[in-house]
Amino acid sequence: MSEYRHLELLSGGRVSKVRLPNYRRFCDEVIAELVSEWNSVADRADCHVLCADCSNVQLMSSDMLSKLILLHRRLKQKKARLVLSGMQAEVREVMRWTRLDRFFEIEENEREESVTFGVDVHDQLEIAAACRDNTKVATHA
Repeated sequence: MSEYRHLELLSGGRVSKVRLPNYRRFCDEVIAELVSEWNSVADRADCHVLCADCSNVQLMSSDMLSKLILLHRRLKQKKARLVLSGMQAEVREVMRWTRLDRFFEIEENEREESVTFGVDVHDQLEIAAACRDNTKVATHA
C-alpha cells in the first residue's frame, strides 16, 4: 500500500497512519527523505490526524526529535494533530528525559484517552482503530 521509500503508509484519510522504518540509526540522507515523505502525508487536505507508529524505532536521535517537533508544528498550523504510538521503552524514556512527552500526544495503550480528548465520536473511533491496528502497544500492569 505504501508509495514511499522509507515510510510505510498504513492508512490514509482523516486519520492517516504511517509506520516509521526499523533502522537502528537514521543517517542524514534517510532523515531528509523520511521528512519529505511524512510531510507529503501531513500536507494532504484530508489528513486531520497523523498517527505515527514508532514500534520499529529503537533509537531516537536529537536530529530525529527535532524533525518530529517540526512535523508537529506543521500539522498544528493546519489545525491537525500528530499522535505517536507504539514506542519502545528506550524511546519513551528519551521522551521523558527531554520532557517531550508533555509536548507530543503519545498513545501508550489502546485505552489511552488523551488521543481522543476533544475530538468528535467519529474521529475517536478512527484514531483508536489507527493506533491499534498493526501496532505494538505498551501495556500497563
